[in-house]
Amino acid sequence: MKILIAERDELERKGIRWVLLSNQILITQLKETDNEEECLDILFDWKPDILIVELEMLTHSRKQLTNLLRELEIKTIVHTHHKTFEAAEQSLNMKAEALFIKPYDTNEWLHTMKNTVINSHKKTSEDKENFIHHGWAYDLLFGRVFNDSLILDQVRTWGYQQIPTLVVALSLDKSNQGEVDLTKLVHFINSEFQSYRPFVLIVEDHLVLLFSGEYLASDQEPIHSLRRILVYFCQKSKSERGLSFSASIGKWYNNPKMVHQSYWEAKRALLRRFYFGGNHVFPPIENLVLSEIDPFLSPEESDEFMKHLRNIDREMLKNWLNDQVNNYSITEESFPDSENVRIRLTNILSHIRRFMLEKVYLLEEEHLYKKLFNNILSGEVLFDIIHNILSFCYRLCDQVEKEETSYNSILIKKAIQYINENYATSITLEDISAFVNRNSQYFSSMFRKQMGCTFTDYLQRKRIKEAQVLLMGTTMTVSEIAEQVGFTDPGYFSRVFKKVIGYSPSFWRTHNNPTI
Repeated sequence: MKILIAERDELERKGIRWVLLSNQILITQLKETDNEEECLDILFDWKPDILIVELEMLTHSRKQLTNLLRELEIKTIVHTHHKTFEAAEQSLNMKAEALFIKPYDTNEWLHTMKNTVINSHKKTSEDKENFIHHGWAYDLLFGRVFNDSLILDQVRTWGYQQIPTLVVALSLDKSNQGEVDLTKLVHFINSEFQSYRPFVLIVEDHLVLLFSGEYLASDQEPIHSLRRILVYFCQKSKSERGLSFSASIGKWYNNPKMVHQSYWEAKRALLRRFYFGGNHVFPPIENLVLSEIDPFLSPEESDEFMKHLRNIDREMLKNWLNDQVNNYSITEESFPDSENVRIRLTNILSHIRRFMLEKVYLLEEEHLYKKLFNNILSGEVLFDIIHNILSFCYRLCDQVEKEETSYNSILIKKAIQYINENYATSITLEDISAFVNRNSQYFSSMFRKQMGCTFTDYLQRKRIKEAQVLLMGTTMTVSEIAEQVGFTDPGYFSRVFKKVIGYSPSFWRTHNNPTI
């Protein structure tokens, strides 16, 4: 069952989603929109079975939407803030199942919604077989088992002699390209597992497989047998169909009344995908320990990260971000709460935002920043999120270097002039960096890229060049010349001179000034 929620208010949409999912409405796919243009596009391209729409959202396209709903035979539930004849007339034109005036009674709304689902004419007979006659399975899954014998009578109509109590949560990894219809996926799963005859259910955005021990190998422990079967399935699906699945197994209690507990544990086991990646099969967690981490950067960490960004130091950025993951204690049964990790990553992103605001031209990357923010909130695998953060930092570094190359040329010219005028004094990298108003590490890197040598090498060569002039044109001693060009130690001056020129100052003077 495909349902589209078209409401302007985000809290309203979240509330509707919660009511639908918490009451086990049989949904295969659920989409949301907050504007009429996108609503029309989704209706036309996606063709949902049911539309839940706020009438006031439709300001320009009511007639077009009404025609589309009739043409596609989409069942509609209308919400409105105003109890008016116009609203009632519009609902009739849409052939709406019901019109609800906000605030409406949730129980009445839910009753209407369930009837709308049941009466939907868009299901094929095959879909009906899979989704309408398995209320007993949802009763097991959500802890509504009151009569074992009644449940057993129902499961026997599906070919089981025992109530299936082994629970697997099967989820498509987000690394899969394109959207996969869960309804069609059910038939694929049934085909792949036909020897083991699981009962397949769609719950929210994943599948639940209920296995009965009677169809598993009798000479193996059920969880071990099931894990082996699932590993083979995940590997085969990845290699042959390019579909990446992650599966998790709940503890086996062999008790129908504990199936809901096993399902909760299977979903909890799937949390490990965040740390270990997709295309894995996760066994039950015996004793889960959520290790504590600080969800916010310390002042020292903040300063360090911002320093690496401002210095355009890609290597240090990479090491710093990788350390964010490597410092966590992660095992099969112990790892940090992923929500705390996501909070910490959004804190890192806020520092990137600060950096972007320091250089206004970086705000051109705003759309990628928002995309990265959404990735942090909903990304499936921590490693991929860190990679995306690092890639975005690299992109910003590229933009900064590109933007500042021409300006840096001006700064380097200014720095060269400063060196030429002050080479005889004890100038340092910090002095000249302050003169051009740049961080010393950043200036050093910029100088080397522009000049092809380090600041120290350039300064020494400048001093040696000036020393050569004095050696040729004056009778000053080597010690006097050393001091004149900025060396405080004559011995060190001689060593640098020989390193640069190839000869000692005295030897060079003798062979280049015959009059001396």
